Amino acid sequence: MDSTQPYNRWKSTEYLRRDTPRQQRAYEALAGLQINERLQPFDPVLAGTIPLGIDTEASDLDIICNAVPSLLADALSSHYSSLPGFTLHETIKQGIPALVCRFQFEGWPIEIFGQPIPVAEQNALIHMDIEHRLLCLAGPAAKQAIMQFKREGCKTEPAFARFFRIKGDPYEALLVLARCSDEELRVIFEL
Repeated sequence: MDSTQPYNRWKSTEYLRRDTPRQQRAYEALAGLQINERLQPFDPVLAGTIPLGIDTEASDLDIICNAVPSLLADALSSHYSSLPGFTLHETIKQGIPALVCRFQFEGWPIEIFGQPIPVAEQNALIHMDIEHRLLCLAGPAAKQAIMQFKREGCKTEPAFARFFRIKGDPYEALLVLARCSDEELRVIFEL
């Protein structure tokens, strides 16, 4: 599969304007934060449950970026450090330095994650895209069941694993499934 296809599907947040009321509010929050303009050098993309429409009231706005952590930290500090709950945390993910920034804006918990990896190759985008594909193939019953699992406290990837009966580590399994065509997914899951 062409790795730019999932990236292109999620790069613009315009789709949020025509979907659920919660997605529309997310769009307004991102516009208010001027995420695309202020973080443009870091290629920001909204990831997670909000774009998929499987969010709960506790869901945050997860933004992933391609960034050297120190450069992203400087940009985030200059634009958002005055917002409630602003924190920066450097860490290592998959052996690569990363930055996690959290704050609140208009009732939304915001999390911005940056790592010097193209956004199209980051696990969060790959997971979101395969989850989107599975939801499209399996239909509304899958979405409803996964949302129920999430309301019961299940994290997103384990909720997909539970519904689709995916064995092993759900985070790794979804990365493997992302390489399958839709037809292969139909066969694997008898859809």
